[in-house]
Amino acid sequence: MKNINYLENPNLKMNQDVKELIQALQNQDGIVRSYAASALGGIGSGTKDAVPALIQVLPHYRRNIVRGNVATALGGIGEGAKDAVPALIQTLKDQDAGVRGHVSEALCRIGKEGVVDTVIPMLQDIDPFVRSRTAHALGEIGPGAKDADIYLIPLLKDPDNNVRKDVEWALGKINTPDARRALRYE
Repeated sequence: MKNINYLENPNLKMNQDVKELIQALQNQDGIVRSYAASALGGIGSGTKDAVPALIQVLPHYRRNIVRGNVATALGGIGEGAKDAVPALIQTLKDQDAGVRGHVSEALCRIGKEGVVDTVIPMLQDIDPFVRSRTAHALGEIGPGAKDADIYLIPLLKDPDNNVRKDVEWALGKINTPDARRALRYE
């Protein structure tokens, strides 16, 4: 295997060997796996051949950072990672809040409107990071996440400032009449 330095160049370009990154997902070193996943996600939709390997790593690696980076990589691949949706849904139950937050974002980037109902319960997660990331991801969907507005509006009073900021941003992007009223735009 070639020596690819993920630390120096996490934004690898399409012309580099994606197969080597896929092989690096099986490396015994968690840091190598983590950076390989990040690099694949950074390349984006051109790495959909990596989806099966990323799915395989997602539930089986004990390091939270690897699972979080795998979820982020799948989200970076976008709609080309639709096969990962069932594994990601299972990972919404992860014990680590960081992983749950990244999974929620990934689901929204992959499934768009089709996963809104799946991620809405994450707005009630005990951890503010998860609530914040979920709100932001729903905002990225925009008007297609209109069914989430009634779940987001009460979070404008969340005790966590980051949650409130992401909820406000998301409601602005979703832009329903109820969202505009809650934001006092009407």
